[in-house]
Amino acid sequence: MTLRHRGYLVEYGGTHVDVKELPPALQKALREIGYKKRDVEVVGATEVQMGHAGGSGRRGISASVNLVTGQMSQVAMGSWGGPNPFERKPMDDLDAVTRVPPDGAIIKGSEGGHGTWVTIYVHPDSLIKMLPGKADISERETYILAMLVYKSQYKKELLRSNKVTQDELEKLARGGYVKINKAGAISLTPKGKNAKAAHIPYEMMQRRWS
Repeated sequence: MTLRHRGYLVEYGGTHVDVKELPPALQKALREIGYKKRDVEVVGATEVQMGHAGGSGRRGISASVNLVTGQMSQVAMGSWGGPNPFERKPMDDLDAVTRVPPDGAIIKGSEGGHGTWVTIYVHPDSLIKMLPGKADISERETYILAMLVYKSQYKKELLRSNKVTQDELEKLARGGYVKINKAGAISLTPKGKNAKAAHIPYEMMQRRWS
């Protein structure tokens, strides 16, 4: 099924993949562009709109990678703040479209304040090799994972009002869906981000106010 994802023509929705699980060529490319996060969103696409709107203190960046040879193109950079009338760079062209080859990938995003943020676009034929296995958890557990997306106090209220137990959270930790640090703080892993429900049922949200 063909969908639109952030303006791109895609065949599959995005999936969070641990950077360490990516092909070596993509791991190397991410290091070279300064991407330092634990996981990255990977999207199956046949073509990518290459332009980036930038933003305050940010500029678009992109690079293509050959997954067979490991060769990476020179990193393309847009103008700081996005397209402007004083300079014209390839990354500022919001109408430019590039096809994703079956053995290639395109890394696209932005850099600047708050670090580097990117998405990797790969051909659907290559995407299947990067996808994690299907989550084997209950529907309630998918909702618990969705609650963990919220900020600290709101997250605590949702967990308390829906009577989420420590045993439930530790089970998710053993399954690799969440990480619990020594102070008890809970965060989603890439596996948990993929397994969480898209939306929390209305009645679960309402319990916060009861």
